[in-house]
Amino acid sequence: MDQIEWIMEPRAHSYFTAFITPNESASSVKNIFDDPVFSSEENPSSVLSLWDITFMRLRSIMNPSSVEFELMATLGDQFFNTAVTFAKTIVAEQHLPMDKKKIQPSNAGGLAGGTKYEIQGLFFKYPVDYIVNKQARIWLYGGEHRNDIFAAKVTNNELLGFSHFMFADKSAYFQVPLMALIYYQGFRLSVMSTLPIEDQTILYGSRDGGVTVLFDPELHNHLKSIANKLNLCPHLVSDKRVEMALCGDLEIHKISHRQQSIYYMLDPARIFPPAFWKSDAPHGTIFFRMLRPELVKQFGEALSSDAFSRWQERDPNAATMNVNVIKATNLLEEKVLLFAKELSENKSLAIKLVSRTTKGIKQVSGIKSTDEIIRQLHIRGINIRYIGLLCVNLSEISNSSNTEIIHFLISLAVSR
Repeated sequence: MDQIEWIMEPRAHSYFTAFITPNESASSVKNIFDDPVFSSEENPSSVLSLWDITFMRLRSIMNPSSVEFELMATLGDQFFNTAVTFAKTIVAEQHLPMDKKKIQPSNAGGLAGGTKYEIQGLFFKYPVDYIVNKQARIWLYGGEHRNDIFAAKVTNNELLGFSHFMFADKSAYFQVPLMALIYYQGFRLSVMSTLPIEDQTILYGSRDGGVTVLFDPELHNHLKSIANKLNLCPHLVSDKRVEMALCGDLEIHKISHRQQSIYYMLDPARIFPPAFWKSDAPHGTIFFRMLRPELVKQFGEALSSDAFSRWQERDPNAATMNVNVIKATNLLEEKVLLFAKELSENKSLAIKLVSRTTKGIKQVSGIKSTDEIIRQLHIRGINIRYIGLLCVNLSEISNSSNTEIIHFLISLAVSR
């Protein structure tokens, strides 16, 4: 079954990702743009797509009714189904000569690599590794060898960054594009609603790897408020020591729409700090192995998004900020051990998570067990990649019932 990951708004706890099967019946999806609330008096020459206009309006409603919730769900369904249709074509045509492709690649810029496509207000991209040193043949994520799997992990972090940023920005001062991750026939594409951004629209952050860092005091104050809610600390970046509230490569663009200034936030993949890894870790670890937002919020000190990177190396407090992230990583490993002990001692919890029937995974309170254990890990601030360490800790605890839990966790890790 092809899997599509999508997110519209943050939900309860930390569980932001839903796995959905495409609905082949187009007639079952109501066209939200036919709704008079959104179709009347629209300017057909607007610089924003109807995707963005509709999403922006729905996000601006402070106390939404059931009708508005239904409209948000409908927008998600329509965005989802439209993206799937084009994604299938892009994947099917990837081996065709350029002149035979129905959907042509675009020449959109940006530092990150990957073939890009723009169609019907949607922006598609294959996440691929990128050479940062052509002479030495050094790749951003894989080091000496290209690693598109690591590059794909960045898109997961971007989706998570958008979600938590929106949740922290309760006043909707900043806007974000719709985004989805699409898995189809072994390929992954990220898709966002297209925005009219260029070098002239950016007011804050950097879109050239730190060569140029822009600053706006008013935007900075709003971003510092969001950073405070996420337990992230402002820090100095680049040789010019410009203070950034979040990661240095986050971008804020100003777009004019109906004589209004709208501020769009982009590139939030590195909002949350990287976990500390040993020297034998992959080359670009700090760019894709991040701490969970739940753990960051639980830690006693505010953490730097740019820890261990060259972005913050000019900050006089860089060493202290790096040490705090190391401590946070140690706390993460302690939480893995504590969860192992909890699973070993709390039989009811273990049974709830691993109960099975001959027909497959047992439904517990309407939630599949695989979803439930992921939710339990995330609540504690534990990344899924620590399932291996969880198994090791369980194996070191003398309890015969742990064998079934370990087998279940290994199955989960293999399936992912």
